[in-house]
Amino acid sequence: WKEYEEVLLLDFLANHVLTAGDGLNFNKTTFSQAATYVNSNGTPEQKQTCRDKNPDSCKNKWNSLKAPYHHVVCIKNGSGLMWSDTDGAGISPESQHVWDDIIKVTCPAVAPFCNKGFIHLLKIESMFAGSKGG
Repeated sequence: WKEYEEVLLLDFLANHVLTAGDGLNFNKTTFSQAATYVNSNGTPEQKQTCRDKNPDSCKNKWNSLKAPYHHVVCIKNGSGLMWSDTDGAGISPESQHVWDDIIKVTCPAVAPFCNKGFIHLLKIESMFAGSKGG
C-alpha cells in the first residue's frame, strides 16, 4: 500500500462512518466498494506502481491503520507526555526513562512513535468522533 492509497481508503471510509458497527468495523460490502474506489482513483503514474485492492486487503489495511491510532491515543491520553503530529512523543534524553517505562509496562506497540508522528491520526480521530459510538 502506498500512502496515497491509504488516504483514498480513509477518505472513502470516512464518508461511510455511519454504516460502521462498533469500533468502526465496516461490513464486506463497504470494503468491496472501498476497493473499487481505491482502484479507480490516483494518477496513472501512481497506479502503475500499485496492485489492485480487494475487499480483504482493504479490511486488513483498515485494521492495520486502526491499531497505530489506538497506540497514539494511548500516548496522548495516558502517558503524561506531549504529542506532536510531526515528532510523535518527542522523547528527549531527559524523558527517555519515562518512555522506556511506557514501552515495558503500558503499551509496547507505541515504540515507533518515540520521535515520529502518525500521518493518519487526525483523519481516523475524526472518524471515531463521527461514528455511532462516537
